[in-house]
Amino acid sequence: MREYLFQIGLKGLRPMNVSPINSGYLDLALNVLPLEGTLEAITGSDLVGPLSNYSWPFPQVTRLDGEIYLLGHNSVSLLNSDYSISTILSDIPSKGYPWAVAELGKGAILSNFYSIVTKEGKNFTVNSDDNKPVARALCNYKGQILAGNVYAYGEYRPSYVMWAKVGSLDFNLDSPSAGYIYLEDIGEILAMHSLINAVVVFGTLGVTMLVPATAPAMFGSQSLGSLPGIAGQLAYSGTPAVCYYLGVDGNVWEVGLGKSKVVAYIGKATNSACLYLDLPREVLRIGF
Repeated sequence: MREYLFQIGLKGLRPMNVSPINSGYLDLALNVLPLEGTLEAITGSDLVGPLSNYSWPFPQVTRLDGEIYLLGHNSVSLLNSDYSISTILSDIPSKGYPWAVAELGKGAILSNFYSIVTKEGKNFTVNSDDNKPVARALCNYKGQILAGNVYAYGEYRPSYVMWAKVGSLDFNLDSPSAGYIYLEDIGEILAMHSLINAVVVFGTLGVTMLVPATAPAMFGSQSLGSLPGIAGQLAYSGTPAVCYYLGVDGNVWEVGLGKSKVVAYIGKATNSACLYLDLPREVLRIGF
């Protein structure tokens, strides 16, 4: 893996190392992962044992309800305090897509675009029924789960964002407090990021923003101009105030409320690109 480092300052990003370096993701992901429900990919060479044979972007790391989980190609495992691994679920139906994760209190939804894994307390449940929506992108906006690029009810909807009612993990479109929006201009949706008062939606052809429109929380789209599409499903990272993503044009873009700008150019990447915002160290890491 090649990795680029950028220092975060008052004037934006400053390159710390614009030539690729080699460094492991495991310690970074385990020690400084700042936000609940965020997702990070790590290289297989950083692990030993049964997970060491996974190819990029597996395994992935997420922190849910204070515990750290490793998400493999078709498995969910708990990383114990002594760094031993306890596999919770295995043989989950999968097509090899990276995982998307959204946490909601003591619950969470994990989707590999083929199966939905629901976490309620300590219990995990796998559902791969055609009538249960699966998604490439998930996020939690103020207690409401949104899913982008969905396959539901026997129909593939790559440019749709669906949402559940507030506080629910169930995407029942018959509910009056749930709904969807069609975002045809941004292509296939690969990722979403929740800001303070909006949700950024990253597609293969562009980027847009969803803002609350009416109560109970419905959403409308707000144009961000002619932003390029995202390089890959994991090629973004951010906070509730701002997020960064690697575009298909090779630029690193900063997107916030009412603004978007180029902050660095590193060249075009493959769809295995991964961004990680290391807030304690004020560093943005980009690997591909």
